[in-house]
Amino acid sequence: MERSNDWSSWDVIGASVQGPYHKNKGQPNEDAIGWYQKKPGKLPIILSEADGLGDDMFFRSDRGSRFAIEASIEICKRHLGKIHRWREGQLRHRLLDEIIACWNQKISEDLNNYPFSPEEEQVSTRHVQHFFSNCAEDEGIDKSVFIRSFPYSTTLNTVVVTPTAIIVLQVGDGDIVIVHDDGSTKEIFPKELDCGRVIPLSSPSVRDSCNVCRRDLGKVRPLIIYLSSDGYSAGYDSSQGKPSFDEIVAFEFHSKIQDFSITDIQEALPYLLEELSQGSSDDLTLGIIVGPQQRIRKTQIKLKKLCDQREEEKEPNSGEPAVESTGNPDHDYHKSKEKCQPSEDITTTETVLYHSE
Repeated sequence: MERSNDWSSWDVIGASVQGPYHKNKGQPNEDAIGWYQKKPGKLPIILSEADGLGDDMFFRSDRGSRFAIEASIEICKRHLGKIHRWREGQLRHRLLDEIIACWNQKISEDLNNYPFSPEEEQVSTRHVQHFFSNCAEDEGIDKSVFIRSFPYSTTLNTVVVTPTAIIVLQVGDGDIVIVHDDGSTKEIFPKELDCGRVIPLSSPSVRDSCNVCRRDLGKVRPLIIYLSSDGYSAGYDSSQGKPSFDEIVAFEFHSKIQDFSITDIQEALPYLLEELSQGSSDDLTLGIIVGPQQRIRKTQIKLKKLCDQREEEKEPNSGEPAVESTGNPDHDYHKSKEKCQPSEDITTTETVLYHSE
């Protein structure tokens, strides 16, 4: 039986909003977010976020991201009784293999109901053939499965917090930030690890390129865990000695979590993300796992240095941090083309999936 750390209430919230670029083009939000909490206020918690690749060749990526969330939560729930003991090798292969298999099953069911048109079949086949023409080895790869899943290509980030461990799986890009109980912040997987490229869930090389980690909860002692699509960090300039994204996200939400109820923040979160999305133009998704409130309130002084620094950087008569528009968010995803070359108890509300028993 998993022994619990003596900590009190835990909560999880999240939202996903359509970015200005997709709104203007009449295209759907390609992000999705979902979570599972067996009992309100208690661990374990599963939080997943997925970002469908934004290119015409990935013409069903909005469905792919939703299926990825569903698959990740279903598989992680299946292993909640033992996942805290798994090593990184088991997470990289067994857990990810089962998530991919479940994701492909959902794709097959979708294709049974909504088959590709002849033109869509041709587009997917052409791009998959191009992939294999640039692939040194293709033995053991089921090309027919790849042709079906390619248009559904998506990233996937999943965090599982049990009473004794934190398990993190990252496929592609995205941001996962931990605020520790000493007020310090850390991105679990630094940007340098992805080399500026995205390998999606559909890629045959995903098992070798994904990021995984497992940490003892008692050693990490997280106050707050933030999980977001790359549309969030894309709106901020962290160069030339400016606060890093992990510091920024902690600053943006720390006071809100201190001063307002979790229910109030959940209700306001879509409106906050709508405002932030104007800076990146991309779809924007954020999930937050919130630890015991009494411990969060004690970290206010320890974050004061960052707060003072942020105040100095604000424009005169402006209460908002500076953001820069990246224009067409799909331009960032053309890199994915380059990279491809070398349940029933989950409630669905638009692009947000959640469940608490």
